[in-house]
Amino acid sequence: MKTYTLSLLFILCSSLSISAERKFVQPELIIDDKFTIELAAAPPLVEHPMLATIDPQGRMFISESDGQNLQKAELLKQKPRFVRMLEDTDRDGVYDKSTIFADKMVMPEGALWHQGALYIISSPYLWRLEDTDGDGVADRRDKIMGYMEFDGRANQHGPWLGPNGLLYFTGGIFGYDLVGSDGVHAVKGTSAGVFACRTDGSDIRVICHAGINPVELAFTPWGDMLGTCAIFDSVGGRHDSLNHWIHGGQYGPKDYGSTREGPASLKRTGYRLGTVVRWGQVAPAGLLRYRGRHLGKDFLGDFFSCHFNTHEVRHSSLVPSGSTFGAEDEVFLRSPSIDFHPTDVLEDHDGSLLVIDTGGWLSWGCPTSKLAKPQLRGAIYRIRRKGGAGTTDPLGSKIDWKNGSHRYLASLLADERPRIRDRARETLVNRGTKSEKALVSFLSGNKNPEARARAIWTLSRTGGKAALAALRTALNDNHAGVSQAAARSLGELKDKAAVKSLCLVVTNGTPGARRTAAESLGKIGDPGSIPALLESIETSSDDYLDHALCYALIDIGDAGETLAGLKSRSSLVRRLSLIALNRMGAELSIDQVLPLLDTNDPALKRAALEIAAGHPSWAKNIASLIDGWLKAKAPDASHLTMLRGSIKAFSSDAGVRLVVASHLEDEASAGRKLVSLLDAIARCGSTGLPAEWVKGFHEVLDRNDNSLRGQAVATLRALGETGFRTRLLELARTPGLPLELRVSALASVTRDRGELDDHSFSLLLAQLNPDRQSSLRLQATRALADAALNLEQLGRLAEQLPQCGPLELPLLAGAFERPATGFHVNVDVDVKDAASGRVSGTHSGKAALQSDPAGDQATWNSWNPLSGARLNELVDSAGNIVPRLTVSSPTGAGLTGFARGRTNPLLVDFVFNGKQGGGGAHQEFVTGFDLGGLDPAGAYDLVFYGSWEPLGEKRQGAEVRIQHLGGTGKKNIAGMATDKEVFKEGISHASFNNLRPLADGRIRISWTASIDDRKENQGAFNGFSLRSRTTGASPAIEQLGSRLLASLKKSKGLTALTPRRLERILLGYPDSVRSRFAPVLEQMVENDSQKAARIQGFLAKKDGADAEKGRELFFGKKAACSTCHKVGERGGDIGPNLSRIGQIRGWRDLLESTLYPSSTIVNSYETYTVITRSGTPHTGIIHHETADTVTLRNARLEEISIPRAGIIRMEATPLSLMPQGLDKNIGDADFPHIIAFLKSLR
Repeated sequence: MKTYTLSLLFILCSSLSISAERKFVQPELIIDDKFTIELAAAPPLVEHPMLATIDPQGRMFISESDGQNLQKAELLKQKPRFVRMLEDTDRDGVYDKSTIFADKMVMPEGALWHQGALYIISSPYLWRLEDTDGDGVADRRDKIMGYMEFDGRANQHGPWLGPNGLLYFTGGIFGYDLVGSDGVHAVKGTSAGVFACRTDGSDIRVICHAGINPVELAFTPWGDMLGTCAIFDSVGGRHDSLNHWIHGGQYGPKDYGSTREGPASLKRTGYRLGTVVRWGQVAPAGLLRYRGRHLGKDFLGDFFSCHFNTHEVRHSSLVPSGSTFGAEDEVFLRSPSIDFHPTDVLEDHDGSLLVIDTGGWLSWGCPTSKLAKPQLRGAIYRIRRKGGAGTTDPLGSKIDWKNGSHRYLASLLADERPRIRDRARETLVNRGTKSEKALVSFLSGNKNPEARARAIWTLSRTGGKAALAALRTALNDNHAGVSQAAARSLGELKDKAAVKSLCLVVTNGTPGARRTAAESLGKIGDPGSIPALLESIETSSDDYLDHALCYALIDIGDAGETLAGLKSRSSLVRRLSLIALNRMGAELSIDQVLPLLDTNDPALKRAALEIAAGHPSWAKNIASLIDGWLKAKAPDASHLTMLRGSIKAFSSDAGVRLVVASHLEDEASAGRKLVSLLDAIARCGSTGLPAEWVKGFHEVLDRNDNSLRGQAVATLRALGETGFRTRLLELARTPGLPLELRVSALASVTRDRGELDDHSFSLLLAQLNPDRQSSLRLQATRALADAALNLEQLGRLAEQLPQCGPLELPLLAGAFERPATGFHVNVDVDVKDAASGRVSGTHSGKAALQSDPAGDQATWNSWNPLSGARLNELVDSAGNIVPRLTVSSPTGAGLTGFARGRTNPLLVDFVFNGKQGGGGAHQEFVTGFDLGGLDPAGAYDLVFYGSWEPLGEKRQGAEVRIQHLGGTGKKNIAGMATDKEVFKEGISHASFNNLRPLADGRIRISWTASIDDRKENQGAFNGFSLRSRTTGASPAIEQLGSRLLASLKKSKGLTALTPRRLERILLGYPDSVRSRFAPVLEQMVENDSQKAARIQGFLAKKDGADAEKGRELFFGKKAACSTCHKVGERGGDIGPNLSRIGQIRGWRDLLESTLYPSSTIVNSYETYTVITRSGTPHTGIIHHETADTVTLRNARLEEISIPRAGIIRMEATPLSLMPQGLDKNIGDADFPHIIAFLKSLR
C-alpha cells in the first residue's frame, strides 16, 4: 500500500515574536496516499485536547487537560481543566478562534452538543452547560446526575445521544452511586459498565457490565450499540476491545468490580459475552461510526477508533455473526512517533475526519509510557480524500429550519449530509405530534432503509398515537434493520399493543431482529409473550440471543408462565427457564430442580447445581433424601427421576457415596430398587467407579439376580470402568446365565479395546447368526468391533461377514481397519489449575518430533486425565482419525492439575502425581496409562513431555517408564530451568524409539518423580507425541486381506459400505491386498454413481458456502438440525453431538452422512422397531436401557419407556432416524451453507 507521510515542522507563534518554548513539532503521520492530512488546530490555539463534539454551527467543543497528572484531592482543589470552544470563522478548514467555554472543571471526559447545550461528564457528575447570552461562555451549569467516583485516571466518559433520545455514558471500576434528577437512588457499585438516563438526568439505567474501563460508544443505524473497552480481560496478557453492548449483558471472563445494588442493577443470565475485535494493550479512546460520503463507499458505516498506546487510528468493518457482529479490522492512520497519542476522531460537516492528538502529558493509567511530557503539546488534524465528494451548504445555513414544512423537514432525513439529518430529526422531535403525519408518510414511501430507520427513531420520540401505529406497521418492514429499529422503539415505549407482532418477530425474524424483539418484550413485560420467548429459545443460534431471551423472561418476571419451560424437550429451554426463575426470585422447590440434574447437557447441570448450592438445606439433606427414596416401599416415578438427578449431580459428595455404598452392599436391598440406583449411577458418564462403590458392585454381581446383574454390567460399561475385567469374563463363561447377560459382560470388557480369549470370542461370533435376536446380534457386533482381536480371530470373523446385513457390516468392518504408515499423533494435557481455577487451553502447532510434516500447523488432541476419562477417538496431526488408537484412563497414584505458567503453550498446563505440598518416599507415587489399538507388527516412536514450568535450579520433571514387546525401559526428565529449554531432550521431554507393541496392541506408559526430585517427589506429565514408523506386513496379513475380500464380495450388507469407507479400511494393508480390492471398489463406485454425482454437485459449491448462514439454518426452523443434534451447549441429544465434527470429518464425509444418513449410521444411534404385546409398533433410537425397560426416542422427539415384559420383538433396522432428503427441504442453494458450518466446528 502506498502511504502519504506528513512530517513537516510547523511553527506557530504570536505576532510579536517566536519563542522557543512555543514551538510545535508535528509528529510523522502515515496514511494511504488516497488521503491528505492537514493541520486543523495547533498550539497556542489548543494545548492538550482530549475529547470533543461539533455543534450545528460547526464549532468544536473540546474537553482539555491542563497537562498535569493530578490525583483526586488536587483535582477537586484546583479544578484545573476546562472546555475550549474552537471556531473556523473563515470556513477554510483551519480553526482560527479559541474561547474557554467553561473553566474550573475537575475532570471533563467527553462532550455532546444537544438541543442548544453542552452535556459533559466531569467527575463526579454529568453536567449540562449552556451559554444563555451568546458570548461563547457557559453561564449556566446544571448538575443533572451523579455521583461517580474517580482518582484522577480516565474512568468515566460521555455522554452520547442514542437514537432513542437517551443519554448514554460509561463508567469504570472506581465506583458510582447514581442518583438522578428524579431523586431515585438507581444503582451503587464498582462493576464497570454502560449506563443511560434521560436528558434531564432522570430514569437512570444500567445497560451492561464489562471489563475495567468501557470508554466510547457509537450506534448502528438500527440501534445496536458498539463500544471500546480498556482492559476487557487479562487472559494471556491485557486485552482491550471493541464490543457489541446489549441490554443486561455481562462481558468478559470475570467481573473486575464486584458490587452492584439498587433498583437498576442487573441480573445475571450466566452468559459471559465476548468481543467484536480483541486488541492488545492499545488503550482505546475515541470511537466514531462514519456516516458521510467524502471518504468513499469503502468507509461508509465503518467504525474508527483511536489507540493511544500504539499511536494509530484503526477502522473496523462490521460482519454479521448470528445476532451479533465480528469485524475486519486494520490500520487507517499511524505514526512511528511514540509521542503521537490520538484520543478522539470526529466527522466534520463536510465529511472530512478530525483526529485529536492530546500530546505527551498523560502518564497515569492506561499509557504504557509512564513518562509525562507536558511540553509536548497536542493538535487536531483534518483528513480528506483526494477527489472525495464535496458537500454543498454543509451547515445547512440555506435551510429555513424555523418555518420549513413538516414534509420538507421529514425529507431531510434522507439527506446525504449526516449533520443535516441530525438537525432535521431534532427539529421534528421538538415539533412533537404535529410532525407525525409527515413522518408517517415519509416512512411508508421512502425506499432507503436507513432513512426509514431515521423516521422510526424520530417517531419514537414524538409520542403520539399515529407514531405508535406506524411503528407497529414497521415491524413488518422487508428490511431486517428497519424492523429491528421499530422493535427497539416499541419496547422503549412499552407498547402492549405491539406484543403480538413482536412475538412473531422473536420466533421468525433474523437473529438480530429476534434479539431486539426479545429485549423489547422484556421491557413491555406482558406474560402473554412468554410462550413465544420459550419457543424462540429452541432455535437460538448464539450466546447473545440466548442471553436476550433469558433476560426477557427475567424482566417480565412471571414465574407461573415461565415454569412451563422446565418441562420443555429442549435442554436449552429448561436451562434458561431455570435461570430466569431463579433470577426473578421465584420460590423453586427441590422437586422442580433435582429432575433437571438428570441430563446430558453440562450447562443445564451446572445451572441446576448452582441453584441447588444456593439452598444449603438441599445439599445438606441430599444424602438422607436418597436414602429415603431407596428405603421407600414403592417409590413413585418422580422420586426415581430425582434419584437419577441427585446421584448424577452429587456423586462426588462423601455423604452420597456412603449412602449409595450402603445400599449396594446391603443384601436386604430390593433388586428392583437397586436396578433404579444402578441406572442412576450409569448416567454419571464415563468417569470410572468411585472406590467406595467397588465392594458393592462386586456383591451385586455375586447376587443370584440376573436382572440386577445385567443392570450392573450395563452400568460398568456406561462408566467406562475397567477394574472388573476378571469378574465380567467369569460371568461370560458361566453357561447357565442368560445369553444377554453374558454378551453384555463381554461388551463391557471390550469397551476399552480389551482382548478376548477364544471362548469369549466364539460366544460373540455365534450371536452373528441371522436367527439370533436383533438386539443381541447388535450388542455382539459392537463388542467385536471394539475388541482388540488378533489375526486368527479376525480371520474367523471375516468368514462370518457374508451373513451380516447392512446394520452389522459397517460396525464389523471397523475391526479390520489398521493404522496407516507414518502417522503422527499429538496429545496435550488440558486441565484446570487446582489453586487458581485457570485453564490454559489446548496446544496447537509445533511438537518435539521434528519428523511431523504438519509442523506449526499440527493438530493436537486434548486430554484431561483428572476426569478419569479415556480417549477413544484420536486424530493425527493433519486432523484425520487414527483408527482404533486409544488412550486408557490413568491408573495408580492420584493427580493434581497445574495451569499457571507462561512458557511454551504445550508446557503451560500439566498434571503431577505426589502430594501437593511434597513429601513421601522417593518415587513412591507412580501413575500410568496404556496406548491401545496399535498394530502388533508395527514400530513406533514416542515422546513423553514431563516438565514443570521453568523453576531455575530447582527443576522438576519426571522419570518415564515404558513397557513394550522389547521389554521395559526408562528415561529421566530433569525439568526446565529457563524458557530457553523448551523441546530439549532430557530436560522437557524424553524420546523412545522403535517401540514394539505387546501382543494385544498396547504400550504401557507410566511416570514418577525424576531421579533428583527427592523433596517434592512429584512427577509431571504435559502430554505425548506418537509416530508410526511402519505398518506391519506379513503373510498372515496378506492372508487376512484375501479372506476379507472373499467375504465382502458375498456379504448382503456390502451396500451399506461406501467406497470411501472401504478405502479407509484398506489403508493399513499392503499394496498387494489393496490392488485385489480394486474390482470391488469399481463396482461399488458404479453402483454409487448417482449418489456420487449428487455429492460432487455440492462439492462444486464449496467455495461459495457461508458458515455463518449455515449456523442460522442449523439453529433455525427451516432445517431444524438443532432439534436432534447438539453443538456446544445448544441443541437436542437425539443424534450425535456435532461440536467437533469439523475436526474429524471432511466435506465429502459430511455431505454423504447428511444426504444419505442411512449409509453411515453412527455407532449407538441405530434405529430399532419394537413390537409390544398390544401389537403397537414403536420406532426410535434406544435412549436408555435398564433391566426392566427400554426407552426409545422417536422421530417426534418423544421418549417412550416400554417394559421389557411387554416386548414381543425388537429389531434393529438399517434405516437412520434422520430423514433422507434433508437437502430437498433446505434447498440446493442453502444446503452447502449447512455443510460449511459443520466443517467449521472444531
